[in-house]
Amino acid sequence: MFKQLILALLLMPLATVGFAAQLTTTLQSGDRITPFYGANSFKEALSAAVDGDIITLSTGVFNATEISKGVTIIGAYAFSTDVSKITKINSLTVSANNVTLEGIRLGTLTIKGTENLNIGRCYMELIKDETNHNNTIVTDCLIEAYNAMSLSKNTVIRNSCINYFSDINTTTNIALIENCNIPLFAYCNNSSSSSYSRPYAIYRNCVLGFYSGNYYLSSIKDSYQPSINFSSPSEFHNNKFVYSYYLPYGNTYLKSWSINWGSCTKSNNASLDQYTIKSVSDVYRLNSFSSDGIRGPQNHKDYPAIPVISSSSIDTKTDANGVLHVKITAIARD
Repeated sequence: MFKQLILALLLMPLATVGFAAQLTTTLQSGDRITPFYGANSFKEALSAAVDGDIITLSTGVFNATEISKGVTIIGAYAFSTDVSKITKINSLTVSANNVTLEGIRLGTLTIKGTENLNIGRCYMELIKDETNHNNTIVTDCLIEAYNAMSLSKNTVIRNSCINYFSDINTTTNIALIENCNIPLFAYCNNSSSSSYSRPYAIYRNCVLGFYSGNYYLSSIKDSYQPSINFSSPSEFHNNKFVYSYYLPYGNTYLKSWSINWGSCTKSNNASLDQYTIKSVSDVYRLNSFSSDGIRGPQNHKDYPAIPVISSSSIDTKTDANGVLHVKITAIARD
């Protein structure tokens, strides 16, 4: 039933060719479908929506807004810097329960006291929280900065790439992080301490990046060995660690990180090859991800879940019964 209703949404652009150059928002409420057009179309659709409705956004940049109803928001695509190919919202706040976001490029996503927030196939420059939230699930996403752990409970992150975490949860609200790539899981800058936050979590089947170096000093002491401390209740299972060093002045220092596992539960963790980095471009190549998602997470699905039109045709004249025939073929990839 869901895919049948979504397919009806795909008919809307064919009936509204005159609006093709505008931002378009489609509200699906039960069997009723309502289109909205223009810069404020998203806000207008939200205002008309009720809990359980589905809102589909065209490509383009939509105005900032707050989602205060339990709705599903589906964009066209998220992983490109070309605005003509993506759905983008520069700032979005979610304050309702049972909200789903999919296929949207977000400047800043702010979470305010939500339950059951599901985020899929989105690119987020920053995700942050302002009040307690429970059961936030992130899947198939690219995130530059994750600052939504301190007030979280039962957070799950899967098949995603998080450049780094900038806050930490509590030991009683441990998260689950699976099949993820975290390039800047730990960072040392010519000292023995490790920066960047590492949430308490069960880490499973992840690639975790340890990076050390200094952009500004002309040397790194041979005695310098970066170190990292892990503590329970975090657990590490079947992860791989990537060690990389920024040595712009030709130093040959390549000491491994020193890991203190403490009382953490761990199993089958392995180290990958170490890398010597001698240029800023190498730093981004090994320790970051591109905005189009090419470096994306393991098992990453970057396309939206809505069906894609593979062919369409509209008769120019009605038949003998006065019926105008429209034929659309759509492929549901997920």
